[in-house]
Amino acid sequence: MLLLALVLARQFSQLRMQYEVAYMNATRDALTDLQNLRGFIEAGNAEVERSKRYGHPLSVIYLDLDNFKHLNDTRGHDVGDAALKAIAGALRAVLRSNDLIARLGGDEFAMLLPETGPETATEVGRKIFATVNSVLQDFPPVTASIGVIRFARVTSTFPDIIKVADELMYEVKKTGKNDVRFRNYD
Repeated sequence: MLLLALVLARQFSQLRMQYEVAYMNATRDALTDLQNLRGFIEAGNAEVERSKRYGHPLSVIYLDLDNFKHLNDTRGHDVGDAALKAIAGALRAVLRSNDLIARLGGDEFAMLLPETGPETATEVGRKIFATVNSVLQDFPPVTASIGVIRFARVTSTFPDIIKVADELMYEVKKTGKNDVRFRNYD
C-alpha cells in the first residue's frame, strides 16, 4: 500500500511539472521570454478585477517599433531578433518586478503597471521611451511609438483598455512616429 502511494505521488508530481512546463510555454514568448498575448490577457484580466475591487489606479503602456520591417529586410531577421531581445531587456530594467511586460507579437509590446497613477505612469512612460530609443540606436532606423493610458479608477475591461492604449499609440504613428503620448481615463 505504501509503495502504491509513493508511485502515485511520484506520477502526480511528474504530471504537475509537465503541466507547469506546458503552461509556461503557452503563456511566454519564446524569443524574449516575456509574456505573450495569451499570458498578458490572462494576467491583465485578473489585475483589472483586483484594481476595480480595491479602487486602485492602473496604467497601461503600448509600444510599437517604427521601421522594424526595414531593419529585418535590410539587415536580416537575426538582427531583428536581437533588437527585440534588447527591447525586452530594456523594459525589464526600467519596470518593477510586479509590472507585467508582454511581447504581443511581431514588434508590439505592452506593459501593465498595477498601483500606478497618472504622475508615476508619466514618469515611467518617458523613461521607457528614452531607454528603448537608446537601445535602438544600435538598430537604425528603428524607433518607438508609445501610448500611455492612465486610470485613477478602472471601470473598463482589460481588452477594452488594451484597445484604447493601442489606438493612442497609433495616434503617435499618424503624427510622425517616434514619440510618446499620454491620456487619462476616469
